[in-house]
Amino acid sequence: MTRAQQERIRQRRSAGDSYAAIAASTGLPVGTIKAYCSRNGLKPGQQNAAGSCACCGAELGAQMKSRAKRFCSAACRNRWWSENRDKRLRNGASRVCANCGRQYASYDSHSKYCSHPCYIASRFGKEALSA
Repeated sequence: MTRAQQERIRQRRSAGDSYAAIAASTGLPVGTIKAYCSRNGLKPGQQNAAGSCACCGAELGAQMKSRAKRFCSAACRNRWWSENRDKRLRNGASRVCANCGRQYASYDSHSKYCSHPCYIASRFGKEALSA
């Protein structure tokens, strides 16, 4: 497969063409087209355009074989998530601490205590420290 054929496959697949239509226009077998698209993550109607960082707005390079990037660096990712904790995909369940009776939010389905000091107080029978 030549570079020109690869580029034609990318263009046709991003335009939404089927494997059979691409195979007919390039003269390659349908199986070859399917394998190439699968290996390179080409889906119908998918543009390989570069995006911008969700934190600082810097331009991101196009990613061919991996998931699309959302942030330009680990520092931007950490800063954005620390500033936008409320935008998590999942929310913690509201629970009641087995020791002090306070309500707390937890992402762990097995948690019983609001903090480590409450766990220690319950486990060893001591007064709960200020949590």
